[in-house]
Amino acid sequence: MRVPLKLRFLPGTNKDSNGILSPVPVKKKISTQSFTDNPKQTQTDMVTNETTVKSDRLVYLTDTLKNNVRLSGRPKISLRAGVDKPDSNLTVLIVDYGTDTRIDHESKGEGIRTLTEESCWGESSAADDACYKETEKTIHTAPYEVVTRGWFDPQNWKSILIEDELRPEKTYKFQWNTLPEDYVFKAGHRIGVIVAGSDSRRTVPSTTEATYYVHLGQSYAELPLVGVKKTK
Repeated sequence: MRVPLKLRFLPGTNKDSNGILSPVPVKKKISTQSFTDNPKQTQTDMVTNETTVKSDRLVYLTDTLKNNVRLSGRPKISLRAGVDKPDSNLTVLIVDYGTDTRIDHESKGEGIRTLTEESCWGESSAADDACYKETEKTIHTAPYEVVTRGWFDPQNWKSILIEDELRPEKTYKFQWNTLPEDYVFKAGHRIGVIVAGSDSRRTVPSTTEATYYVHLGQSYAELPLVGVKKTK
């Protein structure tokens, strides 16, 4: 059974640690955390050194998983936040942290290598070659895997069809989905949610360098997980 599980954003254990993903509802007021949009930040910058606090992203991590956890569907992000500029970008990454042998999606060919050997199926004709080159997966050992991603224009907080200039005195509810995915997080790994501004490779970077003030406890990632208990 697939269950949409809310994992709320909580602060780390001290000022020098990143945040926590908690399935437990928050019963008390919790402070905010901030980050500033860095238009030059790459996906690698966002994801690596996940235990290091940086000014241009927020990181939230689960405890080490005791069992395999399967994600199947479209994760949703909900941020209660203020922003000090009229326009900016938002990026979220769902990440599997744990060293493993993985398909190298970021390599040339996006994880597929074309070989010189061919296989033929049926007969060739003048208009159609029945032979095709074989392929194989490109694998590597890596400490993490970006499972899925999602981007959002905060000015479209009301609707994808309506743009509304952001005001610094207002608090907004930004909600958007990532791309759909079916993926298994292995026991011993950790699920990470990265929140940042512009993605220099996949978005048109914003030039405002806006700072976001995220209200913890009121912000969460909702992950469509299989075989877990639902929390309220």
